[in-house]
Amino acid sequence: MEFMTLEDQTGMYDATVFPTTYRHYCHLLATNHAYVVTGLVEEHFSTVTVTVNTLQLLTSGGIPASCEPLEELRI
Repeated sequence: MEFMTLEDQTGMYDATVFPTTYRHYCHLLATNHAYVVTGLVEEHFSTVTVTVNTLQLLTSGGIPASCEPLEELRI
C-alpha cells in the first residue's frame, strides 16, 4: 500500500494506492516523475483525495509510456 501526494498545475492531492493496485504498479513509483493516474476522486471538507486505479508513467513527449488503455475518470 502506498500513500502519495500528487501535484499538477491546479494544486496538490493526496492519493492512496491500495495493495492490489500497488503490487501491479509499484515498479513505476519514484519521486519527481510525471504520471497519468485514474481513479476515484473524492472531496471531503475542502480536501481532494484520489484512490488510484491505474497509473502510467508519462514520457517526455506527453504520451503515456504504458500501452494499457486509459479508463475514463468520472467525477
